[in-house]
Amino acid sequence: TINSGGTSTLSWSSANATSASINQNIGSVATGGTKSVKPATSTTYTMTVSGAGGTATCSAGVTVNVLTPAIKIEKNDNDNGDDTQTIKKGEDATFKITVTNIGNAPLKDVVIYDELAPSCARSAAQTKGLYEGELFDPRESFSYTCKDTDVTANYTNKATVKATDPSKPGSTDSLIDDDTSKVVVSETPAPEPEPTPEPKPEPKPEPKKDKCEGTIGNYVWLDANSDGVQDKNEKGLSGITVKLKTDDGKLVDKDKTNSKGEYEFDDLCAGDYTVYVDDEDVAGYTQTYDPDGKKNNKTDVTLEGNKDSHTKADFGYNKGRTTPVTGSGGLAITFTGLISAIGYASYRQLKQKVTGNILA
Repeated sequence: TINSGGTSTLSWSSANATSASINQNIGSVATGGTKSVKPATSTTYTMTVSGAGGTATCSAGVTVNVLTPAIKIEKNDNDNGDDTQTIKKGEDATFKITVTNIGNAPLKDVVIYDELAPSCARSAAQTKGLYEGELFDPRESFSYTCKDTDVTANYTNKATVKATDPSKPGSTDSLIDDDTSKVVVSETPAPEPEPTPEPKPEPKPEPKKDKCEGTIGNYVWLDANSDGVQDKNEKGLSGITVKLKTDDGKLVDKDKTNSKGEYEFDDLCAGDYTVYVDDEDVAGYTQTYDPDGKKNNKTDVTLEGNKDSHTKADFGYNKGRTTPVTGSGGLAITFTGLISAIGYASYRQLKQKVTGNILA
């Protein structure tokens, strides 16, 4: 068996033959020897020999394999093999190229062309390093990846492979195959502008409130002559408890009069208040003056503003009974505090004497 274009050697021998011949246009040959033949197709050779004993024949067949050189190239998109890859504008397109000798004859001078992606092209010297030996043998294949950089537009890319048949030296015919792969460029969508937030309303400043600096006071005194007037020689009552409440009865503060009979409630806000003199502290006194005239140990006060100062919440008291005495001459003598000074019996005598003198 030989390949197409190859040679085969016929060999034979005979005994007692005087002549010999081979068909297939070979003709007479020696009765023993060899013959090189180069059939184009499978051929049967028949030899005929003759001698004193008669004629004899023998045959031999030569099988010729017809060589069919062929090559295949595949250019894939290097992702899912569907020959289409989608990239963003300005990105790289990546390909995988595979070349296979699909014929039954070895090949040489394998060259790959790629016009639109020149980085994928390979010369014969470059591909020779991708397969073993000097020839690209039947069923042998090789692969490599390549990139087309900074792609900005869609295109269909075609890779072409060419090779020569070494059994036909000097032939200018090339074995050719090609394959295509698409590149789709997607425009990067412009980012949607973020919605402009609606301006938040500026909070209205709270109106400034005056600091609560109001005061209420300020005097509880011993009204010696019980006339409800603060005379210069009359002194204040010390140690008297005074309370301040709101108009609904809630206690705001309390204070005790000092040695001068003074008291004061401070840091007060505008509003309605009531000042109370402790009933127990003045149980032994008779009230002679109350700001509202009711003489009930309390008075109402209104502060119009946070800085108002009210100093008229004064209360007058006398120790014991108050007995104004009047006569025809218009003289009035008030017996106040005399009981404690001279005793009740002396007081009655004095009262009778004075009264008698005045009225006599």
